[in-house]
Amino acid sequence: MRITPRSLVLASAVMVAAAFTAHTAVAETVHVPFDFKVKGKTMPAGEYIVHRNGLNSFVSLEDRQSNMHYTWTLEPGDAAPTSSDVKVSFTKIGDEYELHSIQYHALTAPNIDKHKSEPSTVRVLRGE
Repeated sequence: MRITPRSLVLASAVMVAAAFTAHTAVAETVHVPFDFKVKGKTMPAGEYIVHRNGLNSFVSLEDRQSNMHYTWTLEPGDAAPTSSDVKVSFTKIGDEYELHSIQYHALTAPNIDKHKSEPSTVRVLRGE
């Protein structure tokens, strides 16, 4: 078999397409039954999308109603490498909840609200 410039271009295109297919964006839906704060802004109770970008290095939380979204950097988490869990954790301060962390499979965006002290109560919601 002869290697031609055309076959090299086609082979490169197939490899690039395979790389992008392997890193497609993935999203999970979670239901948050209470209002909560993110970076000082109140988010209403409801359906939220937890979305990991195609390169797996960022995670976003998006409100389906208002299209507001926040993005954080993912890093290795405490979960097992094969974990398929999606968890959104909140810190309860008095009668209010603040977003604390997001776990997406074996990766996590920890300590989202870094200025707070140790959480008194953490509520965890799993992806549906």
